[in-house]
This record gives sequence, structure tokens and C-alpha cells, in this order.
Amino acid sequence: MGLGWGVNLISETMSCLSMVTTPIFDPSIGHKMRVALFISGSGTNGLRIIDKSQEDKSNFEVTLIFSDIKDTRSRRNGSKMSRAKEISEKYGIAYECVDIRDFYKEGVEEN
Repeated sequence: MGLGWGVNLISETMSCLSMVTTPIFDPSIGHKMRVALFISGSGTNGLRIIDKSQEDKSNFEVTLIFSDIKDTRSRRNGSKMSRAKEISEKYGIAYECVDIRDFYKEGVEEN
């Protein structure tokens, strides 16, 4: 009885190791993968992704920029906390924002 349990455990473990993964997108289907960017700061990484998406051989396009910081919020020195809206306008990409402070404020008011 103990031997059978050990064999089942090993075979179950081995089946997990040999599991086949399936890609979430197949570029051979003829259109580009739609990607959303999440930006909460200056957006330098997001700009690199946008630039990469505009290369000839790119198989993805950025269709949404989301931020958890309102574009009206600024630091003490006056600089913007997030450039997400500015970047979305520059590149003509849809923009959505749910400020993290508002999100938690609504949660507190509901309780």
C-alpha cells in the first residue's frame, strides 16, 4: 500500500513537470496582439514598449494606457507624478485612470 502511494505521487509530480504550455497569442493568425500599458510614473519603460510596438516587425500594438495616479497630481517640486495621459495623447492611445487614493477612499466610505 505504501509503495502504490509513492508511485502515484511521483507520477503526478512528473505529469506537472511535463505539462505542455500554450502561448496566449499566435502571431501567425494575421493580426497584432493588443497590449495595455500600466504607467504610474514618468513612463520611460512604457515609451520603450510603444517605440518597440511601432517597429516594422512588431507583432503587438499598444491600445490602452492605464494609470493609478491622476494626471493632475504633482510632486512638491511641481513636476507631474505621472505622465500617462501626456503619453497617451502624444501617441493617440486610449487612456484610463483610477487614482489609487480614490480607490481606497471609496472602499472606506462603503464600510
